[in-house]
Order: sequence, then C-alpha cells, then structure tokens
Amino acid sequence: MLAEFSGGMAVFATAKFSGAAVGFVFAQFSGGKIDFGAEFSGSPVDFSGARFSGGEVEFSFARFSGGAVDFSADDFSRGKVIFDNADFTGAIVDFSAADFSGGAVDFSGIYVLSIPPTFPWTDTPAAGVKLPDTSGA
Repeated sequence: MLAEFSGGMAVFATAKFSGAAVGFVFAQFSGGKIDFGAEFSGSPVDFSGARFSGGEVEFSFARFSGGAVDFSADDFSRGKVIFDNADFTGAIVDFSAADFSGGAVDFSGIYVLSIPPTFPWTDTPAAGVKLPDTSGA
C-alpha cells in the first residue's frame, strides 16, 4: 500500500526512527502540509520514487544521522519542499534521477550537510532549487 497525503496536516515532528529502515517509497504528496521534523538515526530512510506535486512538505529540524537517505527518482513537480535547519550528519543523501521540473525545493537553510548529496545535475541546479551557501562568507 502506498502512502498518500492529499490534504490536511500530518506531523512527524517528534517521531524518532532508529535501527530499522523507514520507507515512504512512491509516496504521493499532493496537498496539505507535512512536517517531517523527525529524528532518523542509524538506518536507511527511503523516499525513492515519491511524488511531491502540491502542498508543502517540511524537513525542517529533521535529523538524519548515519545511514542512507534516498530521494532518488523523486518527482518535485509542484508544491514546496523545505529542508530548513535539517541536519545530515554522516548521512549519504541521494537525489540522483530526481525530477526538479516545477515546484520549489529549498536546501538553503540546511544546518549540517557533512557529505555532499548526489544530484541529477553537475553544475547548475534546476530552476526552483535553492542550494546552501557553501562560500564560507
């Protein structure tokens, strides 16, 4: 069964996922507001193939420590996805083959990103994507 979030609000802000895989594979986010400000530690987190086609999904204050975080082959075609104050300490983050063809995806407020993520571009990010300032200024 696939998870579908199409309206209202879902909050995972105080959830702690530790020691077991977490999967939102092919989840549909098409409306409302979702707050994934949870703690994910020591296990893989799989959002591969998810579709963000409306509403707002926040990973603000989320903590990903260790393990792999998979957003590969996701569709960011509409809506807004925010990673404000997210902490990716020791996590391998994969956005390869993701489609950033519409919506807004904001990485500019990431708190910790110890391993650079894999994106489907080499130099210039897709329109609507805000990357963190790594200039050190």
